[in-house]
Amino acid sequence: MGVHGTTNGRGYDDGIYFGFALRLVHGALPYRDFPFVHPPGIGLLMAPIAALGDLLGARDGFAISRVLTALVAGANASLAAHVVRHRGPVTMLLAGTALAIFPIAVSADSTLLLEPYLVLFCLIGLSLMFRDGQIASRRRLFFAGLALGFAVCIKVWAIVIVAAALIIVLRRWRIALGPLSLGAVSGFAVPALPFFLAAPHAFMHDVVAAQFSRVAAAPSDYYQYSDPYRISEMLGLPGLTVVHPSSMVAVVIGVTLLAGALLVYAMSWRSMAAVDWAVLLMAAAAVAAMFFSAEYYDHYSYFTAPFLAMLFAICASQAWRLIRAYLSYRHTKIVAVSAVVAIVGVAIFMLPQEASYAETYLAAAHDFPPAAASLVSPGSCVVSDLPAYGITANRFTASNPDCPLPLDAFYLWLSGVGTNPLSVAHPAVIFSHWLDKANYVMVIAPYGDLVPSAPRLESWFASNFTVVYSSSELVLYHHTGAEQPPSPTTVVTSSQVVARANQLINDGLAAERLGQSSRAFVDYQAAAKENPNNVYAPFDLGTIYQQRGDVSAAAAEYQKALSIDPSFANALYNLGVLEAMSDPSKAISYYEMDLRLQPDNAPGNFNLGVLLIKQGQASQGYAYLDKALRLEPSLRSDIPPGIQPPPASSGS
Repeated sequence: MGVHGTTNGRGYDDGIYFGFALRLVHGALPYRDFPFVHPPGIGLLMAPIAALGDLLGARDGFAISRVLTALVAGANASLAAHVVRHRGPVTMLLAGTALAIFPIAVSADSTLLLEPYLVLFCLIGLSLMFRDGQIASRRRLFFAGLALGFAVCIKVWAIVIVAAALIIVLRRWRIALGPLSLGAVSGFAVPALPFFLAAPHAFMHDVVAAQFSRVAAAPSDYYQYSDPYRISEMLGLPGLTVVHPSSMVAVVIGVTLLAGALLVYAMSWRSMAAVDWAVLLMAAAAVAAMFFSAEYYDHYSYFTAPFLAMLFAICASQAWRLIRAYLSYRHTKIVAVSAVVAIVGVAIFMLPQEASYAETYLAAAHDFPPAAASLVSPGSCVVSDLPAYGITANRFTASNPDCPLPLDAFYLWLSGVGTNPLSVAHPAVIFSHWLDKANYVMVIAPYGDLVPSAPRLESWFASNFTVVYSSSELVLYHHTGAEQPPSPTTVVTSSQVVARANQLINDGLAAERLGQSSRAFVDYQAAAKENPNNVYAPFDLGTIYQQRGDVSAAAAEYQKALSIDPSFANALYNLGVLEAMSDPSKAISYYEMDLRLQPDNAPGNFNLGVLLIKQGQASQGYAYLDKALRLEPSLRSDIPPGIQPPPASSGS
């Protein structure tokens, strides 16, 4: 990805994090003035760069933050090596190299994301905790606690690392527990307390309640959230573009490596240093935490990568010591040389695959269209459902102090909780207020997340906003009308109606699981009648029509779902399936729109790849097909006759 470019389907979070810093340096406080679902650490780290952006422009400040993230990832490899320094230079080389060549590191270090900075402070804390492999002095423990506490201030996942650190020092609790605990509390509280005091309820809701109440986005995303998928990602297997290990192979590899690590520790427990036990416990805690997350995205794996890299290096080092005790000097030299050759061979094998993976991963990167930016005068009030758009266009900060401060429209839909300037319970009301104040609206789809399923709001928006630029990545609206938005009472469907419709949807899903599709059909019809704004009612009706072979009725229901929510990716995918036989070009269009919204949809990549190959666009088609097989290797068996499968290993 270019340092300026946004990424289609992957460039959402980075804009939120840098946007947080830009808002902060201009006097707005997160939680009080706009929602933010993480502690404030990343915004504080980026604030100096955001301030520099006032001189250079937000676009260049954003680019600097991306370069800095890549540098931090490099520093993390050095820190991982430093943690295991008590075992000598070879172990250091193994740990640093293992993290440096982690196959899917590009998912975390190609732009501004939390994980590289989270890992940075975890590794700083771990490095300070120990001296010569043993628990360090009280002073170092305090500073270690500060680093670990600030890691929690970046992302709450670090709590498991802090807990593991506290368990490790219990053996010397009289002198070690106090300074480490004090440092950890201070490292979190000092930077976070001002924001908590400014808006205690909003802080607790955004940082704690909203995170722990998250659920998976949709049933079709099940594989992305499944345990085999998470194991595969944590091992970095999707980055191996020549080898396409199946889900079962990933699980077998994970279990084998776990058993090997436990065996080495069991055989050597007397000689293991305190830092060795800390690495084992922290690796276990980090990996376990990944299975408790409701959702899972590829960049999450970077959190576990350093601990697994250090654990690998420690186990390899200790295994070598065990082997050496049973071998003659001559055999020892042979094994040592063989090991070095194997390590070099693995590195040579992996590097070109990583480059290929990175090229595919970043293929959708694009700069903000200069023609669109030129249509928006500097200082205009711009509202967007993708903050990176406003930042890369240098149109993120408005001169009007009354301009709303949205950062994360999608989060508001997930949380369903209003924030300033309106204390209401439905995001549609907040959005109508934002849109009324905006001079321009930038969205990734015709309505995006900012014009949700509220017909009166949609009608008002269509009457008062004019499209001035449109492309496959961006729709830019100019606020040309003067009509006031609909009142909250006309925008919001009553909570009782919403609850009844949702219950009917749940009843229908339960009936389908029991094989009672006719009963489910009646429930979905009742839900659609109860709440015409419920996007799942027409979608679920469409799936039943599709199962019955009634293509026209299914398509009509999916179109109804899209009229409620134009960014409903599952409806776009199903329309692609329906049109594949009768109108391949239209199916391709639907699949492309689906993948812009959920780029890691394996069936979508697979179907689009097959269609493009059949239409004579082999190069582009095989790129999608290859990605689909990396995401879900079992799809290989579905490749139709006449299409040559991409190369795969015998273990695929």
